[in-house]
Amino acid sequence: AQEIRSASVTGNDGSIAFSTNKKAVGMKLSTNFLSQFIDGHGDRAMNLGFKAGERILSVVTNIYNKKDCYGCHDANKKILGMMIVDISMTSTDQAILNHRKTLVFSSIIAILTVSLILYIMNNRYMYAPLKKLNRIIESVKKGDLSIKEDFTIKDELGHLGVSLNNMVESLNDANKKLKESYIRQLYQSEKLAAVGQLASGIIHEIQSPLTGVVFSLETIRNKIQDDSDTRNILDLILVHINKVMQMARELLMFVKTSKPLIESVNLNKLVEGALFFVSKQAEKQKVNIKADLAENLPEIQASPDNIKQVFLNLLLNAIQSMPSGGRLEITSGVSDDSNNLYVSFADSGPGIPDNEVNKIFNPFYTTKENGTGLGLFISKSIIDAHGGEMLVETGPVTGAVFTVKLPRNRI
Repeated sequence: AQEIRSASVTGNDGSIAFSTNKKAVGMKLSTNFLSQFIDGHGDRAMNLGFKAGERILSVVTNIYNKKDCYGCHDANKKILGMMIVDISMTSTDQAILNHRKTLVFSSIIAILTVSLILYIMNNRYMYAPLKKLNRIIESVKKGDLSIKEDFTIKDELGHLGVSLNNMVESLNDANKKLKESYIRQLYQSEKLAAVGQLASGIIHEIQSPLTGVVFSLETIRNKIQDDSDTRNILDLILVHINKVMQMARELLMFVKTSKPLIESVNLNKLVEGALFFVSKQAEKQKVNIKADLAENLPEIQASPDNIKQVFLNLLLNAIQSMPSGGRLEITSGVSDDSNNLYVSFADSGPGIPDNEVNKIFNPFYTTKENGTGLGLFISKSIIDAHGGEMLVETGPVTGAVFTVKLPRNRI
């Protein structure tokens, strides 16, 4: 082969008996070197080194004495000599280098191919769905609820995207209904505002002549002394006219709220002042009123006229709910957190049905035959304007309990 540089055969004494290199014939190799080279490697040993600047693989093999050799050699000799073959590693090294380049190039191609496949798969199955999810979220954050993305792959992200689409669609439907409701309420508010302005003007026009009529009728009634029937008729007319004027005043307060006068007030005194006006009616209807008002109740900043109006309205409502008699308990005090004062009105009337509790503070809502439906609405508006709250509790046994809470330190 072209890779074989030389082949030599030596005897036991190390002399080269045959060699492809004519100059090497007759040269003698050290038997110690040869024996050390062979020892520990069996019948054959290899050595890799350089000769004349070329990497050479030397293969040393024992030549054993066989029966065919007894004719020329002593049969007692086991080993006749050694064969040394020098093989050039140049072509092998070049092949290894070429294979190495091929392996590196193949590895790069394989890595690039796998990377491309992973990129395509990640982009299709992960990045693309995540981008769609992010677009939906960003659109919802900006207020666009019409956004909808298509998720064709039904994996975990696909199911999540479909659920998100459904949620946004539901939000969009709810938002449309809310807008429609808001527009209707806004339209209704505008109509109510227009009606309020119209009613305010009409009430002003009604009050002036009615005041003159009342004054005139009272003058006529005072001058009549003998004709009791005529006085009774005038009294009845005055009662109805006063009722109309009272309704007009309530309507005027509803449509046009004046700025209240704020001063230091004692809630107990306001309750006692309101009780003075309803005591006769309560006695007539056999309603027993018990006032358990806290001593040394601190004063607060409030409008005395408006708060007294609230208490008077709650007292009248409680008394009117018990036409056959009953019990009305009034308590006052400081709340547990010491931040509010409260006044409670608990009656033993029939109470308020559950389906009407949330309606009683609406304007024009009433269960009374001659009610205007403005009393509780105006009362709650007054308490809200003072930074307080009006609570109601009701049951089939205990009747109704209205509680007014007002802050201590609010001016």
